[in-house]
Amino acid sequence: MSSADTAGIQMPAVDRPSDRGRDDSTMAPEAGWTAIANVDDVPFNRGVAALVESVEGIATPVAVFRLGGGDINLVDGVAGRWYCVDHVDPATLVPVMARGLVGSVSPPVSDTNTAIDIVVSPIYKHRYDLATGRCLNDDTLRLTTHEVAIVEREVWVRPS
Repeated sequence: MSSADTAGIQMPAVDRPSDRGRDDSTMAPEAGWTAIANVDDVPFNRGVAALVESVEGIATPVAVFRLGGGDINLVDGVAGRWYCVDHVDPATLVPVMARGLVGSVSPPVSDTNTAIDIVVSPIYKHRYDLATGRCLNDDTLRLTTHEVAIVEREVWVRPS
């Protein structure tokens, strides 16, 4: 799941300092999910970098993107199309993907007619499909995609 669709995911209420001390077991996050930011801290058509920890305790640098604008694709009252991919560029092994340019491209003729949301690596300008991680310029390169969800205006990520 690369979008903010939370169907089937039981996400917790966000633990805020004012909530601490309440006797509510839903305050603890589901295993593997990390709250990384408030939705207002993630600008439209830009990326933000975060370090999230998997269930196994492995720290993973990720890039979260919020594409679109206005009132499109409202999920939990939040506009935008949300994606999360590796922050490390697979071509250079440098953590730069959150600084890449984002946009959409028309798919090849053999694919669907839906535009593909992409991020362009700032170093070698490889174009990656944000939904699948597939590199559109080089079949040997791929970004790992991670789950992202919006719950109570907080951005949550679960690394793959």
